Amino acid sequence: MLSPVLALAAGICCQWYRPQPQWVLLSTSIVGALLLVSISFWPDTLRIRSTPFTLLGSGLLFFSAGSGLCIKQDIRKDPHWLGAVATADSSAVWEYIVCEEPTEKPKTYGVVAEVRKRYEKNSEQHVKGKVKLYLLKDSQGSMPTWGDTIWATRLPALIEPPKNPGERNWKEYQMRKGITHQLFLRTEEYQLAALQQPYYWKKKLIELRKKICALLQSTIPDPEAAGLAEALLIGYRQDLDPALNRSYSNTGVVHIIAISGMHLALIGGILSWCLRPFTKKRWIQPLIQLLVLGSLWLFSLLAGGTPSLLRATLLFSSVVLGELIQRKGNSLNTLMVSAFLLLCYDPFWLWDLGFQLSFAAIAGILLIGKNLSRQLSFTKIWWHAPGQLIAVSIAAQVFTTPISLYYFHQFPGAFLLSNLIAVPLSSIILASLLLLLVCSPFPLLAGWIGKGIAFLIMLLNEYVSWVESIPGLLFTDLQWSLPETILLFGFFLAGTHWLVNKSSTGRFLTLLTVLLLLGSQIAHRYEQSRQKWLIVYQIPGFTAIDLIEGTRCTGLVDCKQNKDPMSAAYIIRSSRQAAGIQKTNSLSYSPQIVYDDQKIWVADKERIPPAPDSIPIDLLIIGHRAPYQGESWVLNRKIRKAVLDGSAGERTRQRWLSLLDSLQISIHDTRRAGAFVSSLR
Repeated sequence: MLSPVLALAAGICCQWYRPQPQWVLLSTSIVGALLLVSISFWPDTLRIRSTPFTLLGSGLLFFSAGSGLCIKQDIRKDPHWLGAVATADSSAVWEYIVCEEPTEKPKTYGVVAEVRKRYEKNSEQHVKGKVKLYLLKDSQGSMPTWGDTIWATRLPALIEPPKNPGERNWKEYQMRKGITHQLFLRTEEYQLAALQQPYYWKKKLIELRKKICALLQSTIPDPEAAGLAEALLIGYRQDLDPALNRSYSNTGVVHIIAISGMHLALIGGILSWCLRPFTKKRWIQPLIQLLVLGSLWLFSLLAGGTPSLLRATLLFSSVVLGELIQRKGNSLNTLMVSAFLLLCYDPFWLWDLGFQLSFAAIAGILLIGKNLSRQLSFTKIWWHAPGQLIAVSIAAQVFTTPISLYYFHQFPGAFLLSNLIAVPLSSIILASLLLLLVCSPFPLLAGWIGKGIAFLIMLLNEYVSWVESIPGLLFTDLQWSLPETILLFGFFLAGTHWLVNKSSTGRFLTLLTVLLLLGSQIAHRYEQSRQKWLIVYQIPGFTAIDLIEGTRCTGLVDCKQNKDPMSAAYIIRSSRQAAGIQKTNSLSYSPQIVYDDQKIWVADKERIPPAPDSIPIDLLIIGHRAPYQGESWVLNRKIRKAVLDGSAGERTRQRWLSLLDSLQISIHDTRRAGAFVSSLR
């Protein structure tokens, strides 16, 4: 199944990044089918050598299938898509159905809603698509629930692409989930109605999840421990402390609070052990296996049905079905089957982080886990379990490292130390949580179990915090490009082939990938040492400027009153990390900045413009300090470029745009075009 999965994934990627017309995909399918059919008519002497042609023909078919799945899943291709039918008609009423569990934020409720209909006068139009709604919290508005109907008259706006360098592409991320628009609504701008019937069963799952969360919060006295228990048991992370989540990520044990195969194995093992007395009769064994399998699928849906969880459930299902038909499958092949089925269900899961980490970890365990386990095995029986845990931890970490470096730019050097205690302790906590659910009808017993769980979670958190406090074990600011990530995967695969199979080809490929990685890193570092950039960021309410030379940065940040600096700091930090900045200096505010022969002015209503001279102004920055009337700053001056940052008010912005346009001065509006990035090299 490896070849079909690779061909299917290639088709999905190609159609997403380089869309092809349907006639090209149809032609590719026909060529692949004709090639496979023609092989059956070849003489036997040629057919025994037809493997490359068979792979090519089937690869073309699966490539076309992947492209077709991508087209089908892309909501923008639907003629009834919201973006294709939306008009600026203020009389239209939009009907939304809440299709995900809402999240509560400090000032708003975050709601993912599916748009159903558009009402205009006496007509209605069916519409498709998803919208991210932000409902303002106040004393009158209530939090919506899954399946509720929302009516609003305001037109949703398209989610904008990233406006700053290094910023995450939330538009693309949300688009792969089918969400293309967003809308902010006050209480008086929408109406809320009760649950619709099509979401009845999902509503029941949400109610069951809420009952479990209420039980955990009532029996576990510590709110932080209760939040971790919710994440550990059913994957509910809204009550999880962000600082605690960051600590688990920094120490390499965040996987224990992400519902995965470990949870399913423990739940399935406990259920099988409890039902063992009923397996004495052979005819009842298949029924018990199906009961366990049904329980695992119910738990998967209860925990949110994430790709990593569905991957584990499919693997368990394959094993159980194999036992029922008395067939034993290949583990790697079964893994590829589950990947194939998941991509057929949702091709955009190919970019899901949980999907990638889950399959990479299991592939590492299957490829090198057994070999490592043999290497770490000793005659002492007490070492068997720790040796197995070390082998599995190393195998999983090896193949997830490229993904972690690419997305998180860090490597948790303490993963082995933290996993040795955190994994067995979290398994004990999970078993205790299941026992708590069973004993919930008995309040006194459930209370004692809850206190015991709180104590175990306290031990786990303290151990993780202690490991995190050890200096030098967290390597950060590791910038890896996508080609380097692919090369690193190739290095691990070639190294595995070399060490496990004693292959000379594996040794050659390992050395080749090492040389390519070193060359890529050296070239990247050299390019960073020569870079010289001027960046004016697009951050609402902020004037933020970075002057970058090599790996040094001089920055200026000036904001309006009552603005939260955290969002601006995150955007600027992401940009500097992408540029490889190692040393940062702050630049004091001044209406006139000279940098590398570049003359930069910041328009300020509190200061008198500098005296006119013959030297041209390279850049004029208009922000929240700019005067409404800007003639004194631009008349009789030679200005090469003007930049409007995200802090300027709307009236001031429009006034300056008209003024600069009338004087034929080149304008860069960061609200429309994103951050202004200019190379000074």
